[in-house]
Amino acid sequence: MLQVAGAALWTCNVSALLASIEQSKPQEVVPPTQRFLIELHEVKFDRIVFELSAPIPLLLYQEDDLWYCEQPDFSILASGGTAERAVYSFCEDFSALWDEIAQARDGSLTKEAVRVKHALSSAVRSVKER
Repeated sequence: MLQVAGAALWTCNVSALLASIEQSKPQEVVPPTQRFLIELHEVKFDRIVFELSAPIPLLLYQEDDLWYCEQPDFSILASGGTAERAVYSFCEDFSALWDEIAQARDGSLTKEAVRVKHALSSAVRSVKER
């Protein structure tokens, strides 16, 4: 019974807070950021095709005039003027990480780079040139 009363009081306080924010904010309407979760079943860059063990989830969103494509397992945050360009930039970054980190000896890498190397190695089933 006490929790219900506390919840009702909390809701009332939040409503009052939202009302005061609503009154103080400018009348300009800013659309909320839309976020899309997409999956890549393979990664292609230039003449290289990375066949994946499982689809890679990517978070795709727009802020201001840029689109971002984010994949935290590989420490990639790519951007572009369009959604397509952001995904292309992701593929470019993925390929560069494969060449520079996944092919390197563990001893020459930082702990974070070793983590990314193992994530890349687990994600890629094969690499082919087309």
